[in-house]
Amino acid sequence: DDPDVGRALEALQKRAYKPEMDQYFHYMNYYAMQAHFQAGEQAWSTWHPRVRDLLLESQAADGSWPGWQEERLNGPAKCYSTAMGSITLEVYMHYLPAYQR
Repeated sequence: DDPDVGRALEALQKRAYKPEMDQYFHYMNYYAMQAHFQAGEQAWSTWHPRVRDLLLESQAADGSWPGWQEERLNGPAKCYSTAMGSITLEVYMHYLPAYQR
């Protein structure tokens, strides 16, 4: 119910968004997805399709997401990106019970 939360969500929604796979891309998307889900159906319905499509378009044929910098195709960054991409797409399924609505 805090008005700052609504303003923060609006600022995220207005942001020019590109899948520039840097080290913060998946971290930001995961927590932004959580915040929009917790905020309710209106916030969720505007945010979820946008991020879902962005993630699915950047997903590799083998189901993974690329890492960044020197570990773009292999290594820990690819594992992290794949794990975060997966759980970001599954926020609404409540697999991680810490953020249930």
